[in-house]
Amino acid sequence: MQPDVTLLDSRAGLHDIAAVAVTRMGATSLLFGVDTAQTWEGYRALFQAWRLHFDRAERFRENLKLVAAQVPETETSAYLESFQQNAYDLFADNLYVETPPGEALGFNFDLNDADAPHSPLRIHWSRAFQQFDPVRRPNAVTDEQVRAAFGDFVRGAGLLIFGEPLEW
Repeated sequence: MQPDVTLLDSRAGLHDIAAVAVTRMGATSLLFGVDTAQTWEGYRALFQAWRLHFDRAERFRENLKLVAAQVPETETSAYLESFQQNAYDLFADNLYVETPPGEALGFNFDLNDADAPHSPLRIHWSRAFQQFDPVRRPNAVTDEQVRAAFGDFVRGAGLLIFGEPLEW
């Protein structure tokens, strides 16, 4: 099987199956998380294991992209700044490679580089989805609410995976 995308949601914890999916499938891997200690400790354990086998990590590290899930409606900028800093630290400590002066570019990105793996795609938290039940109440969420929560993510994922932003 050659999937186009691998989705890894770390809320329930990381395990061997998730690591195999990311490292062996050769697909874009979207790493979902929220800006909490649980997210960063879970990813740190995974990334540190990859750092121990850096020759293997070099084969898939360009396929990684973080996703900031449940971005809050208030203090959004501060939340995203914190998420991006934590994500940058995770990559810088484990997968980014400093480039010595005069040498070819290594795998390294600036903190604010929007194309960097640590620069997250965003899914915005929405009260409309908190108790959404698509089976019993399929029309409870409007198209506008879906776009507000998932629009940034869909556009960014489309650009990352298909080379053009997806619109609906």
